[in-house]
This record gives sequence, C-alpha cells and structure tokens, in this order.
Amino acid sequence: MCVQVTPRVPKFIMKMLKIIKGNIAKFSHYRCGILYYEIFNEKGNAKYMFPIDIFDKKDIGTATFNKEHKAINLMRYIRKAIEGETLIEYK
Repeated sequence: MCVQVTPRVPKFIMKMLKIIKGNIAKFSHYRCGILYYEIFNEKGNAKYMFPIDIFDKKDIGTATFNKEHKAINLMRYIRKAIEGETLIEYK
C-alpha cells in the first residue's frame, strides 16, 4: 500500500501569502522613528498595519520608502512584524 504524503505549509507562510498576495502597502504615518504602512486588498479595504523602524540602520541600509509599494516588496518588514507581534489586523 502506497501512502502519499503531502507537504504541510507552515501557518506562518500561509499567513504571509494571505497578507501579500495581490495587495498594496500604502504609507499611513510616521511617529518617533517608525514608519507605518497599511496593507490594502484588491477591493481597496485596509486589512493590516505594520511598523518599520527607520533607526535600525543594519536592516534599513539605504532603502527607499515610497508612498505606495506592492506588499510583496515590503515582505521583509511584514515578516518582522508577524514575528515581533506588531502586525495589526483590522476586523
């Protein structure tokens, strides 16, 4: 009897895909060295907010932060927000 094993995708990766796939990140506001971006879905509804610490020079380097990005382009910071539990999900 052959048993087919399907690989399990970790919940973390599934959450990342849900957040970034086809979505846009728009600059929301700045406060105390932190940039805040909101992630909007295809319908234009804000779904998430996450911070980017611009004083973390090792991580930021010479990055340019525009008013709007594809969410996938900010994946590094979204991942950090998930891991640091600073990602806010709007209900």
